Amino acid sequence: MTPADDPRLASKTILYLHGYGSTGQAYKAMLLREMFPQCRVVSPTMDYDHTAPQHLYDSIRETAEQAHVDLMVGSSFGGYQALCATTWFAGPVWLVNPVTRLLPVLQLLWPQATSSLHPAPSAAATGSPSTATDEAERRLTAYVDFDREVFARLPRRENQLHFALSTDDETLGNHAHVPAMFPHAAQIVWMADCGHRCLRFAELRADMAASLLRT
Repeated sequence: MTPADDPRLASKTILYLHGYGSTGQAYKAMLLREMFPQCRVVSPTMDYDHTAPQHLYDSIRETAEQAHVDLMVGSSFGGYQALCATTWFAGPVWLVNPVTRLLPVLQLLWPQATSSLHPAPSAAATGSPSTATDEAERRLTAYVDFDREVFARLPRRENQLHFALSTDDETLGNHAHVPAMFPHAAQIVWMADCGHRCLRFAELRADMAASLLRT
C-alpha cells in the first residue's frame, strides 16, 4: 500500500490557495480532489486585487481553523500566502512555484504603482491623479508593509515546508535562491518540463500523502 492509499487519509483536510488571477475552482484544486478522493479539499476564492493583505491573512486563518486543516498547498501567489500562514499554522505546507520575492512580482501585476521605488510626481506637475494609479499604489504599499511585518519574520520550523519548483518557470524565472532562503525546508522537489503551472503536479501525490500522514 502506498502512502496515498493509506486509509488514515480519510480523516484529513487539505487547504488549497490559488494563484493570482485564478479562483477556488483552479485546475490544481480539482486535481487535488482527484489525487486524494478520501480527503476533504477546501479551496476558497481570493480577490488579490481588492482585498488588503492583512484581511486575506486573517481570512485564510479563519478558514483553516474552522475546517481543521491538516495540510496547506499554495501555488504561485497562493504560495506566498501559505508561507505567511506559517506564522500560525504548524502543519505541513506545500509550496508550488511560490512567490518568494514579492516586490518584483507586484510591480508586474500593478505597473502603474511606483511609490515604493521613487517619489511620485506632485499633483501640480501631473494634473489630477489617476484613481487607478492611486489604488495600485495603496495596494503596493500595503503589501510592502505586510511583507516587512509578516513574511520577513517567518518562523523557521523543521520539516514543515515542502517545495515543488519548476526548472522552467516562465513566469517567476529561476528559483535557485529558495534553498538558501529556506534552509530548514523539509523537502525540495525540482521538476523539469512543468512551467509555472507545474503541469506534473499529480506526480507529487505520494510525497504529499507522506507529509500529510505525519500530521
